[in-house]
Amino acid sequence: MPRKLILPLWLVLLLAACQTTLAPDQIAGLKPAKPKAGEKITITYQPAAKDAQLKEAEAVTALILIGYEKEQPRLLELAMQKNKKLWQADFTLPGEKPLLLLYRFAAGNKIDDRSGNSWHSLVYADGKPVQGSHLTLATLLRQQEYVNFKIAGTPEQSREELEKELAIYPNNAQANSLLWRLQLREKPGDSTRSAIKTTLERVYDANKDNEEAVAVLLNWFAQTDQAARAESIRNEWVVKNPKGELALYQAMMKMGQQGDPVQRIAEIEQLLDNDALPEEDRESLQNLLIEEYARNDRIDQAGAFLAKLDKPNAHLYNTLAWPLIENNRHLSQAVELARKGVELARRAGSDSKPSYLSQADWDNIQKDALASILDTYGLGLFKTGKTAEAEAAYAEAYAINQGESTDINARLVESYVKNGKTDKAIEVAEACLSAAKADINLIQHYRAAWIKQNRNAAGFEAQLKKLQDLGRKQAFTKLTESRINKPAPDFTLPALAGGMVILSEQKGKVVVVDFWATWCGPCKMSFPFLQQVYERYQKNPNVLILALNTWEREQGPQREQVVRRFIKENNYSFPVLFDANYVEKYGVTGIPTKFIIDKQGQIAFQSIGFNGGEEMIQEMTAEIDLLLAE
Repeated sequence: MPRKLILPLWLVLLLAACQTTLAPDQIAGLKPAKPKAGEKITITYQPAAKDAQLKEAEAVTALILIGYEKEQPRLLELAMQKNKKLWQADFTLPGEKPLLLLYRFAAGNKIDDRSGNSWHSLVYADGKPVQGSHLTLATLLRQQEYVNFKIAGTPEQSREELEKELAIYPNNAQANSLLWRLQLREKPGDSTRSAIKTTLERVYDANKDNEEAVAVLLNWFAQTDQAARAESIRNEWVVKNPKGELALYQAMMKMGQQGDPVQRIAEIEQLLDNDALPEEDRESLQNLLIEEYARNDRIDQAGAFLAKLDKPNAHLYNTLAWPLIENNRHLSQAVELARKGVELARRAGSDSKPSYLSQADWDNIQKDALASILDTYGLGLFKTGKTAEAEAAYAEAYAINQGESTDINARLVESYVKNGKTDKAIEVAEACLSAAKADINLIQHYRAAWIKQNRNAAGFEAQLKKLQDLGRKQAFTKLTESRINKPAPDFTLPALAGGMVILSEQKGKVVVVDFWATWCGPCKMSFPFLQQVYERYQKNPNVLILALNTWEREQGPQREQVVRRFIKENNYSFPVLFDANYVEKYGVTGIPTKFIIDKQGQIAFQSIGFNGGEEMIQEMTAEIDLLLAE
């Protein structure tokens, strides 16, 4: 099953923090207004008059997300008590070094988060915000969402919060790193690097005994022509703390550059033996190791590794089984692995729920995980001739996903056709087509079922068009409901082919703006499908597709050479522009990010990341066609 791929802002900016705070308003508030760790806090809420469902609710829950310096965030779900028109609840901040609170309110399925701008509060100590609070606000104002909590912000507001952090904590390594990154984007060149080098000395001197801060700063020694010094500092720390962050980073870099698959597997296994390995890194390395085992046909070794894990999960079994089944390798073993994954997915309980997720969100994630491994199991059964069992697995996955997965939909219809259940195949296929949840594979299986039932293809194309029109209409309705409608920042940018492109001169056209970089894996994976969309509308004078190269490592003529070579080698023909920091003005939080702009110059739709080519093409064409019809 394809999974969403995206390079997030924290990776691009080398920034680990991703939380925030803002002041509450009159509808919701905290007492005291400057909450501290360990003290009693009262949260109050008065539903707005226009929110009838919340205003008349018999029960309201306060959802409070707490961000920390080092711990994972925690979600508190507090039942509130009504006092006249106000709802209130009391709590204290658990954990060590909390930085912020984000809060919203729920009554049943109704959520009040100020229309996508959750309430926020800084955490205080000694009369001032704790270190990292303004920094995390600056980060969240850029990414505008954190663990399902949304916040509205602009790059200018983000910059202001970053400056507030440095006014109180001038030697905060992460805050300085982010500021330097922004300064280089705004004014690349030797003068900026020279200024950074001067400040770097001060910040490093203040943090030289703090390994976490040093790890952030080392990159800047390399960027200010001090690579040898950076290497020397790193080596000193590796000797001083062989299980520390910098030793781990060095080992990971070595592993990533290892070309010998046998040695690469050995190095990953060695990394996993480090008992000081952070849990998130451990999970990522476990996943990587399973992928390497599968790629190199070490199936028995992979099975043994999974069997001895303290916390085995369905995802790891799926990671191993899916590529084997998809590529018809070790099918009997892969099917057994998928079966074990299904068992694990069925047994998953709340004991493994991350602290930052609500029980409802966790239940949904577990359902998705079960549907995913059932799909893998079903494909394995189908390929080994057990089509009746495959049908049962697909049918369960289809029910769990409620027909949202085009892949599962197509495979279920195929299994019905294979098992002689023509009526069921047609029923599911037509339901998926009318809901715009069908791909070319489903259409082919639908056609086979139609011919089997009617003994010829007469009437099929007309029925297909009728269903697709229904699906398109339904998709348009959903798109209209999700439309953004905010002005697209104007730009004048140089094109790879020569000349300048001015966005404001494109009024009357539907414009696609896709931010990307040559080093971005998900961007490169999406480009063949962007090319297909471009070719579909190439002759339409009312559609313009623009790929804005941004966040590129090289600058000046070197940047142009890298981009030109990449585009030429891959035979892409869509227009490419060189971004000049408009990525900030558009509030991009990770790449690839696409904006679909309507004929009036308003951003209508935005998508982040890459979730598979077929889905990308369907989504983009539906959005473009909707805007063209206006």
